Amino acid sequence: KNTMLTAVVLGSTGAVGSRIVSVLKESDKWGKVILFNRSGKMQPEGKVIVHTVPMECTDERTKKETIACIQNALGDEKVDAVFCAIGCGAASKFSTEELERVDATIPSVMC
Repeated sequence: KNTMLTAVVLGSTGAVGSRIVSVLKESDKWGKVILFNRSGKMQPEGKVIVHTVPMECTDERTKKETIACIQNALGDEKVDAVFCAIGCGAASKFSTEELERVDATIPSVMC
């Protein structure tokens, strides 16, 4: 029986996200690791599939666009776990509004 699991990682280019991806890649439990990022910094390799999607989420239209991109990319894929590591990085470089959008609004739209 095939018991390989599929994981989705939202935001895998930062310190936390890249560590999550590293652990999933090394584990025999995970047969597929699907990444959704705002930038194209990650490259597909082995069991890792990479999607770059718009994650503006500044209004209802852009929220719907982001959700549609992810749904289209996943198709009928069965996902066993979603790991959310979306963030801005150094909080001091961003306005309160931008931090709230990236750290709260985008994850809530996706999960």
